[in-house]
Amino acid sequence: MTTTTAALDWVKASLQLHIPNQTLPVLSRLAQNRNLYVNISGALQTADSSGWYNIELIGQPTDVSQGILYLNSLPLETVELLGMEPVPPPPQPLAGTELPPARPPQFDDPVESQLVHLRIPRNYRQTPVIGLLVGRFGLSITFLTALLQPEWNSDGWFTLRLHGYRSRLQDAIMTLRGLNVHVWLENTVYVEEY
Repeated sequence: MTTTTAALDWVKASLQLHIPNQTLPVLSRLAQNRNLYVNISGALQTADSSGWYNIELIGQPTDVSQGILYLNSLPLETVELLGMEPVPPPPQPLAGTELPPARPPQFDDPVESQLVHLRIPRNYRQTPVIGLLVGRFGLSITFLTALLQPEWNSDGWFTLRLHGYRSRLQDAIMTLRGLNVHVWLENTVYVEEY
């Protein structure tokens, strides 16, 4: 049996993070400008507490190592590597799904923050849906609450603060709804214009 070189060029690191009173967009900064897929495989955070997150970083070994170094440089209470294994290159997130193209921001497109509540169906457990918001739409995400049982076949519940250009926020919300992710919106806060 032969293994292709491409399969050995990718690794998946499973990590557990304890993020105290998250006010920084830790996971979106991890995914931005790094060639990583970031998938949340378990999460527990209430509005007034720190959060526990089980995440998977998938990418080239150097990129995954850089991601782990980045996490270790942050003021997190725990960054524990649970395991690392070679994996085949992942398919594009949501391959075969018709996704609208991300619109480029317009000159007068304001930057806004949007508070959203999401219920992500269980069939997306192995798909970095929230990572799609970072990678495809360039949004910064702060987790306010999270509930995703790592061992159960259950839906994920998240309250997020999304930050980005208005047009990209609108496109991201439309895309989530198109994927049958339940989205509840709260107040939009105007930030600034460019």
